[in-house]
Order: sequence, then structure tokens, then C-alpha cells
Amino acid sequence: MTTVTELDSTKKIYEKFLVKLGKLNINLENLTKIVIELIPIIQIEIGKGNGQLKKKIAIRTLYLIVQNSQNSEDTKEKMDDFIEKIVPNMIDILIQLSRNEIDLKKGTKSCLKLFFNNFNKFC
Repeated sequence: MTTVTELDSTKKIYEKFLVKLGKLNINLENLTKIVIELIPIIQIEIGKGNGQLKKKIAIRTLYLIVQNSQNSEDTKEKMDDFIEKIVPNMIDILIQLSRNEIDLKKGTKSCLKLFFNNFNKFC
């Protein structure tokens, strides 16, 4: 169930991100970059802790960005599918990287394997 606080936070973050996004045309090629740029905004807005809430807000914000973009309905559906299938694990990996829980020198193969296993589900 979505709370009023989640909806308010999503809307607030969406509006802040639109200022940062500017005239960038969102597409499948730059969606991962947008996720990476969105996470710090959410971290500042929500603060420490409550990772699942921040993840939910990130995903809802991405859906909102996509649905309000100028893309065709077909492209929006593909991006929504990417958000649903890839972004949750991508966020987890980015958080693990930021906490140094993944050593890229030792874990590159396993990190890439995790990402591409999930990517294959999308394709």
C-alpha cells in the first residue's frame, strides 16, 4: 500500500529531478545514467535508513519520468519493462558498490554475471 508520505516524496523528488534533467530526452540508452543521478537526490531528500522506501520511491519516480516523457507508447512500455525487471537489482548493486560491499577487482565477474543474468530476463 502506498502512503501519502511516499506519494509526496515521489512527487517532490520528481520535481527536483526535472530541474536537474533539463531538456534531456529520456530513452533506453540513458535510463541507467538517470537511475545513477536519481539515487543521490533521494538520499538527500529521505535521509539515512529505510532503504526499501527509497528504492520504491526511486522506481515510482522513474515511472513518472517515463510516463511524462515525449516518447512513443511503445518506447514507454519498453522503458517501464526495463524499470520493472532491471532497475531494482541495479539499485541494489549500486548501493553495495557505494558501501564497498563489492570489490570490483575480485568480484567483477560475479557482479557482471549478476547484472547480465537480470538483463537477459529483460531481453
